[in-house]
Amino acid sequence: MRIGRTLPPAASPISIQDILKGIISLSNPGKPLMAFRQSISNYFGVKYSFLLSSGKAAISVSLKALSKLLPNRRRVIVPAFNCYSVPSAIINAGFDVYPCDIDPYTLQIQKESLLKALSNTDDVLAIIPAHLFGLPAPIPWIYQISSKAGIPVIEDAAQAMGSSYNGKLLGTQADIGIFSLSRGKAFSTGEGGIIITSRDDIGETIEQIQKSIPSPSLMWSAKLLLKNIATAMMINPQLFWLPKSIPALKLGETIFNSNFEILKLGDLQAALASKWKNRLQKLLCERSIRNRYYSRYLNGIEGVVQITSLFNLTDFTGIRYPLLLADNNNARKILQISHKSGLGITSSYPDILNHIKELNVSSEIQCKNALTVPGRLITLPSHPFVTCQDMENIVMAIRSVVEG
Repeated sequence: MRIGRTLPPAASPISIQDILKGIISLSNPGKPLMAFRQSISNYFGVKYSFLLSSGKAAISVSLKALSKLLPNRRRVIVPAFNCYSVPSAIINAGFDVYPCDIDPYTLQIQKESLLKALSNTDDVLAIIPAHLFGLPAPIPWIYQISSKAGIPVIEDAAQAMGSSYNGKLLGTQADIGIFSLSRGKAFSTGEGGIIITSRDDIGETIEQIQKSIPSPSLMWSAKLLLKNIATAMMINPQLFWLPKSIPALKLGETIFNSNFEILKLGDLQAALASKWKNRLQKLLCERSIRNRYYSRYLNGIEGVVQITSLFNLTDFTGIRYPLLLADNNNARKILQISHKSGLGITSSYPDILNHIKELNVSSEIQCKNALTVPGRLITLPSHPFVTCQDMENIVMAIRSVVEG
């Protein structure tokens, strides 16, 4: 167990000052929610926005709305290498997960695999491409294919709030966009989720569903407040070693859990989003600086694929910087060094969705490219707590392993 300065893999800091401002604003019940919702719609240029308790809740509610418009459809197509929250939400909503293979270098849905999945479109409810780590998914061609088949697209921008590609904000190019406000995402209120859409039929249907969704209880909000206060203190690298050393907290673990509560976003969470656009922009700039450093000083290393270099990106503002190693052994060695030195380098999702037993994915669905990724992918921290010395140490650790 390491005792001492330890970087969290990802962080969207909430200061004690932010929390105090949030508490004070609760003197006007409902006002923070209305203001936050309106500002979301204005920022993303959409007709409808909805605020919920988590990103998983946002996906689940979106699917339930689509099911009312497209009854008797059950299949939801997703990339096989994905955050486990996505299939958790699909199962929670009562539908079936259909994994698609990916390009092993860009981590995006493979076109041939998607076309094969769409060979029969009668039962397909939606396609959910994901902007993993803030890497832009190929929404335009996915949307072109899906539109011809009459299949809605939910743009999973849970990890990419505020990021843009080719002049367009991620999350705004499909029928529905979703964002997460949980810890470690692009911007955080502790917990929370957002749905955006400009389609009247979808917006009006979600509006009806939301009427039956309960607001968080006083006890729920009090627990979240205490959790946010603890996070604000413990996310600091000088203290992060302490929660990281407690196995019961399961920090960094990827867990499939479809049994979660769906609530509206609470006044406290909305109040914590005070001046969110300025704070988000500052976080994006901080991440961009660190990601540029990694891009420059890890360039040209044999056996290391800089995934961001495969995109036409003028600026990468992702929540973590992904690297694909040539073999599992090097990835494992780098993670061991990081664990001992508190560098915040971490692996990603432990397995592909096909192997989550609760999903009951048919063995006939093969995702061979996706299967090569989990053991070789590592991510580097890019949040504001990462110093210049930290970045030097991270680059040195990677080079020491890969270059011998």
